[in-house]
Amino acid sequence: IEEDTIVFPVVDDGVYQPKTKKTRAAYDNLLILIQQPLPGQPLAGQPLSTVRFVADKILEILKNDAVNDRDKKINIEMLLDRIPNNVF
Repeated sequence: IEEDTIVFPVVDDGVYQPKTKKTRAAYDNLLILIQQPLPGQPLAGQPLSTVRFVADKILEILKNDAVNDRDKKINIEMLLDRIPNNVF
């Protein structure tokens, strides 16, 4: 692994710690997505620690191979509100 692909994890309140630039960018995009000020978006304006906690829960849901995609979407919507299929 080349040095420039490694990102040292930031110690924060969350469980997930990105280890590469690619996963850091994906995680940052997830944080941005779930805190957008959209109608019905419960995380808009919430502290970053709360957003990170929810992001960690979303990642747990997505990584669970025992659950199908439809149920994953339902579980995530219980945290966030409705998610358009193209966003999911």
